[in-house]
Amino acid sequence: MTKDTTEVTLNLEGMHCASCVARVEKALAGVPGVEQALVNLATRQARVRYDAQRAAVKNLQSAVQEAGYEVTGWALEAPPPVAPEVEAQNLKRRFLLALILSLPVFLGGMVPPLTAWLGVSPGFLAYLLLAFTTPVLFYSGAPFFRGALSAARHGAANMDTLVALGTSAAYFYSAWVTLWPQSLGHMVNTHDLYFDTTAMIITFIMLGRWLEARTRGRASQAIRRLFALSPPTARIRRDGLELEV
Repeated sequence: MTKDTTEVTLNLEGMHCASCVARVEKALAGVPGVEQALVNLATRQARVRYDAQRAAVKNLQSAVQEAGYEVTGWALEAPPPVAPEVEAQNLKRRFLLALILSLPVFLGGMVPPLTAWLGVSPGFLAYLLLAFTTPVLFYSGAPFFRGALSAARHGAANMDTLVALGTSAAYFYSAWVTLWPQSLGHMVNTHDLYFDTTAMIITFIMLGRWLEARTRGRASQAIRRLFALSPPTARIRRDGLELEV
């Protein structure tokens, strides 16, 4: 590095896919004075080399925020990744709720004789599926909508956009059919409903995100233990003298 070149590591929040990485790298590279920007999805970090005479950390933070993401911390030396234990616990709660509610929704939508076994009408079963799917979409699926809205505000789309559009389209169509079955021209039945699509998509993707966060948490713990083992000082011998650095 030259005298005026500085490297900084940014801890990022809000990235979930390769598209997010590309957006952050493009935003950072567009800051005047930035020579290189490398983003790591696994650690949620960006390593940026820039000309200190032309750019500052606040410029990098602004660029990341304008791209729809957040900088949660930074350091001139590469810090250990932010521990994602809190994120993992939050995702676990959302996944478990989705799993518990999605199983009856899946059975109700995929097993036609279920109404006869339960002794309920198809219309009543449709209301039950609506009641079970609603918290799955609006609580367990809330992170997808937040991510999609954040991307939309900056004129972009990402994986959250696909999940939010697909699940909400299936949900709102099914809700319309449930609440206004006369629009079909016949009595509602489970073949007209797609609540199971909404519930199962959110459940499976939330499972993947929880497992990813848990794995990153274990990796972060290992990295922090390695950092803790590094000695605060070292002794070197130079010209017959021992120096502590």
